[in-house]
Amino acid sequence: AAGATFPEELYMDAMFAYQFVDPTVSMSYLPTGSGGGKNRIMLGDKMKDDGFGPPFNIDFAGSDSLLKPDQYAQYPDLQMYPSVAGAVVPIYNIPELEARSLDLILTPATVAMIFSGQIKYWNDSAIYNDNVAGGNQVGAEVLKKLQAAITVFVRNEDSGTTEIWKKSLAGASTFFSKQIGTSSKPVWNSTARYEYRDENNGVASGVLATDYSIGYSVLGVA
Repeated sequence: AAGATFPEELYMDAMFAYQFVDPTVSMSYLPTGSGGGKNRIMLGDKMKDDGFGPPFNIDFAGSDSLLKPDQYAQYPDLQMYPSVAGAVVPIYNIPELEARSLDLILTPATVAMIFSGQIKYWNDSAIYNDNVAGGNQVGAEVLKKLQAAITVFVRNEDSGTTEIWKKSLAGASTFFSKQIGTSSKPVWNSTARYEYRDENNGVASGVLATDYSIGYSVLGVA
């Protein structure tokens, strides 16, 4: 199998546990991202190398993004079934807040402005106002003094996690919906300071290693 990194740990744990039921069964899961998983289940060993290893036929794919109507029409034997529920969440790294054990409070609309390049610095008034309104006055004053540019970490590959994240922000911002859209592909039509990383772990690691950054990942690796 191959596909989304969202359910990767669960699938790997399930495969490991099943070895105690029937050790003769060989199973593996290649975390390619949702788009890669869908390509592999549709094209099998006929697909081009996607950078995650040589093409091979798989029995199932994991995907957080839905098959499109034309894909169903072209591959009528494919069906999607829900298997995992989870959350995609924002993650951030602001040393001044962490040093004082302070939270960061952002409304969905403000997060959308950050990811669409409308907000580029942590001392933006919208961020300040969110924290004041949320009762985080001390944190708001800390942020107000920060002359730090925001680094935005996003996924580098076709990702269902990205599609979930974009759909959430598009629902909070008409500008985001029109400018960025809800595609699972790593396309961000703005002037934000983007950094691209593979898989949820890559985004989370990038945020952890980069001061004044923000990103998104599944809750399990946040």
